[in-house]
Amino acid sequence: MIHVVVEGDSVPSIAYSAGLFPDTIWDHPQNSDLKTLRQDMNVLFPGDSVYVPDKQQRVETAATDKKHKFRRRGVPSRLRLQLFNVETPRAAETYQLTIDGATHQGTTDAKGVIELWVPPGAKTGSLTIGTDNAVILLKFGHMDPLGELAGVQKRLSNLGYCCGTNPGQMDDATRDALRSFQRRFELKESGELDAETKAHLSKFHDKSDLFDPDPWLTA
Repeated sequence: MIHVVVEGDSVPSIAYSAGLFPDTIWDHPQNSDLKTLRQDMNVLFPGDSVYVPDKQQRVETAATDKKHKFRRRGVPSRLRLQLFNVETPRAAETYQLTIDGATHQGTTDAKGVIELWVPPGAKTGSLTIGTDNAVILLKFGHMDPLGELAGVQKRLSNLGYCCGTNPGQMDDATRDALRSFQRRFELKESGELDAETKAHLSKFHDKSDLFDPDPWLTA
């Protein structure tokens, strides 16, 4: 079956709906071109085609007249957020995170990070954090690939650089956001998405290394 991606889809959410493991879909030979193009199973683009294979029957042999326990394997998704007040990590702050009706409570770590396992089919969430009760709305699976302008705009917005209200269009607001981002990291302020700017966006938004603002702060 071919699944045409819509906003909010990811390979884990598609696999969850189909009763498959994410790697079963992602590593299938018929998805090799998609895997090369997108590189991250969590970041697809509306209109992408994903081949979803049929489930394979598995037979287990067990003795009769005895009780047997069978464990259903699941593959939860890891949610990892790093939160800032401007450029100060929101460290050791209490939070309440509600995802698809389930509520999680905890405290951010020393770098303002929240990390927990969530259902792969989760679609939305609401995070309330700190003594100021700041509320952040979350949409899972809505991040677009960095190679798409909409993906660049969403990353800039997540990092605090507003790109206006024209997703997928290189307008004045997006150029201003790019220039602000470039100024912050001492890049050439071109307002264009050059290779160095794209690399910095990838490093500080997508990579597993946490962002430490101190080395980048200017006098």
